[in-house]
Amino acid sequence: MPVSDPTVCGYLGSEVEEMFEKTDIEALFGELDREWRGKPDFEKISREAHLGIAYWDAGRPLAKIDPRAVALIEKHKPKG
Repeated sequence: MPVSDPTVCGYLGSEVEEMFEKTDIEALFGELDREWRGKPDFEKISREAHLGIAYWDAGRPLAKIDPRAVALIEKHKPKG
């Protein structure tokens, strides 16, 4: 893709997706905090969600990301 193209390839399928915006990230981590804070896996899922967002924005597959983080990414991914 040209550098000037405002979209990147997001990988939860093969379609091109927009990058995560601040509001998407805030919604994702808000839900993560509400559902997982205080539980043993909270830190692991939080790290995986951060990594998964970076992978998404870079167009990389999420195959090695924790499925719980992938579910949050799928739910809160950019709607563009």
